[in-house]
Amino acid sequence: MPLHFIDSGPMAPQEIMQKDEKLLNELATCSSPLLHLYQWQGHCLTYGYFSSPENYLDLNQVKRLGVHMARRPTGGGVIFHLTDFAFSLLIPATHSNYLKNSLKSYAFVNQLVAQAIQNVAQVPSITLWKKEEKPSLPTFCMAHPTIFDLVVNDKKMVGAAQRRKKGGLLHQGTISLFPPPKELVKPVIKEEKLYQAMAMHSDYLTNYRPELNLKQLREETKKAIAQVFFHFFKGRF
Repeated sequence: MPLHFIDSGPMAPQEIMQKDEKLLNELATCSSPLLHLYQWQGHCLTYGYFSSPENYLDLNQVKRLGVHMARRPTGGGVIFHLTDFAFSLLIPATHSNYLKNSLKSYAFVNQLVAQAIQNVAQVPSITLWKKEEKPSLPTFCMAHPTIFDLVVNDKKMVGAAQRRKKGGLLHQGTISLFPPPKELVKPVIKEEKLYQAMAMHSDYLTNYRPELNLKQLREETKKAIAQVFFHFFKGRF
């Protein structure tokens, strides 16, 4: 079955999240996977459906710095969308690549993402994180790797969150391209240890393609993600 493809272009973060949730709700009427690509408008962050960002973020600083917030329809913690590349993959429950086991579905999607990353840059030792220990800082996506994230030398480069409904699965992924600007991140995080954990446990694609600026690296990553998923699902644009 072909892969359907949507490129929404620049959108406000809440609009992206609402569109992903709408697509998830409509999966029961679909027979093919769907790849949703988009661009974040301005400085923004998202947080998991069940998380409480006010517990970890200084919301006055968030507002002062002009960082827009949106709740994801998926789980997980806080992630800054300042220097990343994000995408969404939706798989109907009737499709042969739909996996009921959450961990297996994380591994399945991230193995494809690993191929895409290698098409952008030769990243040595990019692997699925296999440790299942409970993270000590569970509220920030890039503060630590969790099971089947993509890591390079034990540092996280790719994170994800999922949501299932009767019609299928929504997988929202993020690839760290550049270190996020300190002046936009550090002031809004209440606890210094969270900021330090993000700096310590993250790796970035720019380390392997330093000649590209952020815009160029986003375009290269977008192209690679589209090609790998297109080839795997043998779809057409």
